[in-house]
Amino acid sequence: MRYGRALSAQASSRFIYLIAAAVIFVVLARLLGPEQLGQYAWAASFLAIAIALADGGMSPVLARDLVQTGERRHAWFANFLAFRLALGTVVALGGIVVAMLIAPQQVRLPVILCCAVLPVLAARFYDPVFQVANRPFLSLYPTIAFVALAPLGIAAAMLAAEPVGWAVLAYGAAGTGYGLVGAMMGWRLLRPDFTEVGREGMSEIGRAIAPIMVSALITALAQRVDVLIVAEIAGDTAAGQYNAAYRFVDIGAAMIVTVLMPLLTLFSALASVSRERLVVAFRACMRLIATANTVVALLAIPLAAPVLRMVYGAAFEPAATALALLAWKLAAAFVSLLAFVMIMATASIRFVIWSSAAALVVILLLNWLLVPSLSATGAAIATLAAELMQMTVNLVMAARAVPGAFERGWWSRFAASLAAALVIAALPAGGLPAFVQGILPTVTFVALMAALRALPGNPLPFLRVDSAPR
Repeated sequence: MRYGRALSAQASSRFIYLIAAAVIFVVLARLLGPEQLGQYAWAASFLAIAIALADGGMSPVLARDLVQTGERRHAWFANFLAFRLALGTVVALGGIVVAMLIAPQQVRLPVILCCAVLPVLAARFYDPVFQVANRPFLSLYPTIAFVALAPLGIAAAMLAAEPVGWAVLAYGAAGTGYGLVGAMMGWRLLRPDFTEVGREGMSEIGRAIAPIMVSALITALAQRVDVLIVAEIAGDTAAGQYNAAYRFVDIGAAMIVTVLMPLLTLFSALASVSRERLVVAFRACMRLIATANTVVALLAIPLAAPVLRMVYGAAFEPAATALALLAWKLAAAFVSLLAFVMIMATASIRFVIWSSAAALVVILLLNWLLVPSLSATGAAIATLAAELMQMTVNLVMAARAVPGAFERGWWSRFAASLAAALVIAALPAGGLPAFVQGILPTVTFVALMAALRALPGNPLPFLRVDSAPR
């Protein structure tokens, strides 16, 4: 089992997916403008919450248990699919009722139609199947289906008299195509044994995913409810601007999943072979991820406004402060998820219920307090605060699950370098050119990390399992 091969396969398909989705969103933003984009964002956020509930956060569990169940995997996979179908159907019916009650008139019918196909629309869990079957490059086929259907949204925005609703339907059609192709490929690879489907098997799946399913719902609410709150309190235009900034987080989150999901299978295998090797691999990955994401977040401080202006247009530039804050949220999420992957491979994850619930409370409370006066910036502050809280919890739990996983010496040098960079960022310009003032914090951070011999190395040599269980 090689991490590099699995990553390159998933990265190829994810890269194509991200590029297509990003291009389509940018074109939609320019065609629709902030107000209509805010309406589209409401529908997309509602469907994202429904998809998260129907998915139940099962992909990590699927990756882990397909490795651990061995010869039972065909029966286990059949029960997994049956459980997902039942859950997706229940969520679809509930989503239709809720959409009828609260969805804005402009997107109500499209949202209801998308909810009707929710079990397929939410079927985005096939990468672990392709990886376990040693065919990771098959993930390209569902992506091709998505890329073929997604441009319908642009056509709708250009040609339709009511473009927002048609753009939402195009979003649903592209996701449904992705799910259908993935289902066919996964079915052919693992051949689920539906004769073994029964109450006991589905109950086993339910018990395995219950903590992470509750957490996935709460996390989806925490990640998307801010868009709904901004739309309700500050209006569609502010929601569109905030969603344009948040789109960078969505792209980054997809990159996080691409990079880290193969690690779950590998960490599970390493945990059964050698805890010492697991710790070494985890440390190498954490050093690289923490450093690289901090550099990106520091660069976002000066670049947020010009990037928004260049990508979306001047109408979206008011969200620059929100984008700079969301870059730190993304950096924290990357570190947090790596710690969570380590926990999933080695220990219980029941804590995610209360930690995710606490994050949701923080999101709701801070949005209620800050959005009326700060609009999109207030929502970004709330999101960042909740992410930092969850990151802290995951780091503590990972340290408890695998003693010695964190190097105190390296983290001390990292913290000192980051503190110095943030002090530089907070200082007044003092007559320096804007470009120099903008990159000085990043240069300070990298220079101090180099001087303290804390720059990360290549983790790939440590991410190989020669004797992983079949």
